[in-house]
Amino acid sequence: MNRLFLYLVVVSMLSSCGNSDELIETDKIDKVVYSFGDSSVPPPYHRSYDIVATTSSISVVVDSYGDIIAEKEVTITSKQFNGLIDVVNAAKMKNKSKNESVGCTGGTSDYLTLFSSDEVIFEGSTYNCGGDKYGNMEGNIESIKSKLKSMIPNFNALLE
Repeated sequence: MNRLFLYLVVVSMLSSCGNSDELIETDKIDKVVYSFGDSSVPPPYHRSYDIVATTSSISVVVDSYGDIIAEKEVTITSKQFNGLIDVVNAAKMKNKSKNESVGCTGGTSDYLTLFSSDEVIFEGSTYNCGGDKYGNMEGNIESIKSKLKSMIPNFNALLE
């Protein structure tokens, strides 16, 4: 009887690891950090970037293999930040069991970290390669990325 109980507890714990259906408490988010890792291309064409949105500002740093190409910071209103949080909520981001890319190289990466009072409440990444997605995150990261980029005036000019 005790072995059966222990077995069921262990199986239950293992099945819950890495695949969470828990919703992110989006009403507690006060900082959104999104990073885009570009594919391996020559430096003149490589553009990775980090976007950080808080309740009062949004900033972006664009780099090419560590060399900063452009930086910009703009003030945003709480209404704009709440609009971003609405998009995050609708994106239904969650962690999943990590799947590794086997032999696929040259893709791009998306990273998302959500904070509440400097505490990480969600963290995940996706590697996009060969038409497939790998990593430990699922949901509509594209909608969050699009919203963040739209909040930065002339975002595409920063990538030139």
